[in-house]
Amino acid sequence: MKGYASEGQAYGGGTASVDNTGLLWRRLRYRDFRSEDLSSQIDVLGKLAIGGFEHDLVIGAEAFRFDIDQLLKQQPRPQWATYGIDVYNPVYGQARPDLTVSAMDSDQRERGTAIYVQDQIGLSPQWKLLAGVRHDRYRQHIEDRAAGTTTNQQPSATSPRLGLTWLPSQTLSIYASVGRSFRPNQGTDANGTAFDPESGTARELGLKWQSTDERLGGSVSLFDIRKHNMLVPDPNNTDFSIAAGEIRNKGLEVELAGWIARNWRVAISYTYLDSELKQFPRHSGSAFVVREMPLADGMLLGLGGGFTHVGERTGDTGVPVLPAYTTAKLTGYWRVSKALRVSLDVDNVFDKTYYASAYNNVWVTPGNPRTVTLGVQAKF
Repeated sequence: MKGYASEGQAYGGGTASVDNTGLLWRRLRYRDFRSEDLSSQIDVLGKLAIGGFEHDLVIGAEAFRFDIDQLLKQQPRPQWATYGIDVYNPVYGQARPDLTVSAMDSDQRERGTAIYVQDQIGLSPQWKLLAGVRHDRYRQHIEDRAAGTTTNQQPSATSPRLGLTWLPSQTLSIYASVGRSFRPNQGTDANGTAFDPESGTARELGLKWQSTDERLGGSVSLFDIRKHNMLVPDPNNTDFSIAAGEIRNKGLEVELAGWIARNWRVAISYTYLDSELKQFPRHSGSAFVVREMPLADGMLLGLGGGFTHVGERTGDTGVPVLPAYTTAKLTGYWRVSKALRVSLDVDNVFDKTYYASAYNNVWVTPGNPRTVTLGVQAKF
């Protein structure tokens, strides 16, 4: 990624000042980010009978190397107001200011390897035990040229996983699982200090159901995930991140998908999330229904619709508050033959204005307007 960008900023009078005066501060930046990411993975899978039990065994290894060189230069902050622009009456073509500040200038190299083994043991027709373990070794070298620091670290971690499933009938299963996780954190904070790796513990309790004809299935699960050293935006310098002490996410997920009646197909999901990070909605869900109508000569017509709901949440830096929204979708398709299918989809049917995401008060991403897509799928 390489080039110049004029980026809006709300420093000074803030967004209220933009509303009142129309003046949006801007900063000119130049980026030259170069990276190379290589990874490999090998797995060996097998079914074995040992000690009178059936084993579904997975043994594998991973390796990766990631190099990234980042240069970010910008104009001094006192010039952001003079480089501003009137959003109500914009005049383009201002002279490009000098870039004298190195906001970021670093070279980072990462190397990682991991080995893992997982075994699902059939204790009986009704009980299955899942046990696994993964060991990660990681090396990181960061030369922060802007801060004048060099950091090396070589953390390692062993992450176990354990699960138990009970099948009281052919259509129902109840399971519980717990596992540890390990993930390296990239980059440095505003002082040029590298981050410790992220670690976590995930617990889940759930139920899965499937009809005897396997045409309809559903699941309900409760989860509790706790992470240490998770990176969040630095409130004092949003160009950088800081590591949070502990972040906890817990919630409920419900899903139902399949054929509820002859020629009627549904897909319904709902998630309740109680998170310490307000960037995620507390409530989200979707529902979709399709009616299929067989025609002569093997042709098929399908008509359906549904909605998606996303609850209130904030931008990545904690602001602004993004209101909840619900959008509708319609779909239709005509299977002319086994080799030809024509479809028409209408997303955001009512052309609702909504905001999909945001980084801060100024960098807000609007949602897509009404979109109509015509498709033809052919098999040869």
